[in-house]
Amino acid sequence: MASDQIRVVHLSTYDVLGGAGRAACRLHDGLRLAGASSRMIVAWKHGTDDSVLEIGPATGLTRWRRAARRRLIALPMRCYQRTRPVDCELFSTDRSAFGRELAGLVGECDIIHLHWVSELVDVGQFLPAAARLAPIVWTLHDMNPFTGGCHYSGGCGRFTGECGACPQLGSDRENDLSRRIWQRKAAAMSQVPADRLAVVAPSKWMTDLAGESSLMGRFERTIIPNGVDTDVFTPADKSAARRELQLPAGARIVLMIAHDLTNRRKGAGALMEALACIADQPDLLLMTVGLAEVTPPAGVAHRHVGQVAGEAEMARLYNAADVLAIPSAEDNLPNTMLEAMSCGLPVAGLAAGGVGEWIRPGSTGLLAEPGNAAHLGRNIAELLGDAVARRDMGANCRQISQREFSLAATAGAHLQLYRQLLARAGGTGAPPADVTG
Repeated sequence: MASDQIRVVHLSTYDVLGGAGRAACRLHDGLRLAGASSRMIVAWKHGTDDSVLEIGPATGLTRWRRAARRRLIALPMRCYQRTRPVDCELFSTDRSAFGRELAGLVGECDIIHLHWVSELVDVGQFLPAAARLAPIVWTLHDMNPFTGGCHYSGGCGRFTGECGACPQLGSDRENDLSRRIWQRKAAAMSQVPADRLAVVAPSKWMTDLAGESSLMGRFERTIIPNGVDTDVFTPADKSAARRELQLPAGARIVLMIAHDLTNRRKGAGALMEALACIADQPDLLLMTVGLAEVTPPAGVAHRHVGQVAGEAEMARLYNAADVLAIPSAEDNLPNTMLEAMSCGLPVAGLAAGGVGEWIRPGSTGLLAEPGNAAHLGRNIAELLGDAVARRDMGANCRQISQREFSLAATAGAHLQLYRQLLARAGGTGAPPADVTG
């Protein structure tokens, strides 16, 4: 089947907002460049692409029905307002105010591709019906599709069973909300034949977790990294980038980016400990991007940029920096790492989650032991102190990005998976893609 004959509909809560939304949009763009017919349906649209359809506000009975469903969906969470830990991760239900509406918007297609779909897809009302319409690909941007509500488990392994007694709800009851969400997801997924749903994740870490889960363990799983526009995120003159951003020409800049810098999982605290270990380094400057601010160690200069929306501005920040720090305790495959590598910026991270898979020590950056702030600090200092190594690693980063993370590369890998999924669903017995588990 030629690529221009494959009709794909992507479902994502957002388009260009958030890492998962941007990853979905980049795949959508890459598929269209490859000649596929690709459409996208979102709950809330923030971009200007006409091929992205926002469900939009409703009128009349539909508006009333959505409002009533939102109230009913929100009720169970109120029971846990006092028990939830203050620094816990996002927790999402399997239900959506859109209910059965979404299936009617999909239209004729060959593949339905789900991305980050909390508050958009009602799993029970959508998934079995969608599987009858077309084979489904579900990209795991986090763990939520196979848990009882959490997006990152924080080491809790209850998703391998039926959840319940959820630490992120502050619950010690087996039959709590997480168990009920798990049960509804299990009922929906049991109605989907194994050859009608393929699971994709950008890291082996996430595919392995999905394989261990009680909900998705029976579906085939494929590792396909997120893509990045290597024409936008491209190496540029560092001195010019610093002049444009009014940064000191001689500073040695460590960059950290997170949507919310106070999110414990993202590791800003670990990075501050690491920088405290090397605070005597001359001209050290921490540059942070995201919501909230951090307090750097004494002796470390700090520039907080805040939120950045435009990709060209993000590329300028990467090109102004010397090292990208990713101190996450749990992460899948952060777009920030791919963008930085595409700009030729080496990465210092922890050997945890998907980050540890894609940083190749000595080639594209350096990895530290999880929980070892001093090790992370030494790695940052080593990278900052060796301009030749940074240059060579930056060149490797750029080459790997063009080869493995470009829009063309990721679109091609998905087209291969689509064809094989369509062949299996049609009973032709085509071999699976690079499947794990």
